[in-house]
Amino acid sequence: MRISVIMPVYNVEKQLPRCIESIIFQTYTDYELLLIDDGSTDRSGKICDDYARTNKQIKVYHKKNGGVSSARNFGIENASGTEIVFIDSDDWVEKDYLANFSGYKIDDGTLVMQGRIDEGIASCQKRGFEKTTLSKGKISQGIIDNQLLEFGAPYCKLYIKSVIINNNIRFPENYSYGEDAMFFYQYLQYVDKVILSSYCGYHYVNSGDNSLSRKYHKYNHLLQFAIDSVNAIAILDDKLDAKSELKKYFQTNYLNLIKKAIIGEYKGGSNYSEKIQFFKDLSSLQKQVDGILGDIPKGFFYRNISPVLLSFFYSVVFKIKK
Repeated sequence: MRISVIMPVYNVEKQLPRCIESIIFQTYTDYELLLIDDGSTDRSGKICDDYARTNKQIKVYHKKNGGVSSARNFGIENASGTEIVFIDSDDWVEKDYLANFSGYKIDDGTLVMQGRIDEGIASCQKRGFEKTTLSKGKISQGIIDNQLLEFGAPYCKLYIKSVIINNNIRFPENYSYGEDAMFFYQYLQYVDKVILSSYCGYHYVNSGDNSLSRKYHKYNHLLQFAIDSVNAIAILDDKLDAKSELKKYFQTNYLNLIKKAIIGEYKGGSNYSEKIQFFKDLSSLQKQVDGILGDIPKGFFYRNISPVLLSFFYSVVFKIKK
């Protein structure tokens, strides 16, 4: 097993050495590290080059800034390993992180998932799984029981490169929210076994910095992600013969995303005419959602956003009176 570790890099000169060195000193050595410099304007690009000069396992690519999805997709296209692991450049991993992945016998239909350690400014929290294997008939219920859809980020997973390439799975580059979750949802459609490891060796660092993957999310992108993700989950529900259980489970997540989008658009910087157009689009959006979910009760979209709509219409009335 040769693992390609893909690391997008953008303006993380302070955190980058720790992340790179956490890979360099892995106990498992059959890997390549792809550093994708996504147009950094600080010293990040030079730091990547300096490490590559002294380590043949490191490959550096400098590209025009295109965002985290573009950087990850670039890494996929240039990876030479049979398996792929992603890591964010402001995070870091324990020295046996890759070794844990390599300890499993896998085939093209297998997905291995690990837990992680969330490092906040004031505390750390371990988020892991009980060690188990979900076979094909148990994946859908396992997704629900273990809340796997909440672990949509690309790290802490061992992906098979041939599955990604043969099924043209990529990170969508046309919106800035949920691109990692969409990649995960699409990949799950080609999985017939999920191995959940109890190991937690990935340190997710939430420092509040504006890193490559933690940027401002445009709310129209959030809406697009909501539609695309509902569609992906509906396909996954069908492929796993989940009898709409996955679609029902996903409703809550979907509604929360939509509510965030609406509240953000209403309270955000859009002008008044744009807000009017936004709410006109909701009717079309409702029809799309009802069509995708099929046997799920209709109209759940409006039932869950009525307080926001009421607030909006009050603002219209007061504007007219003025």
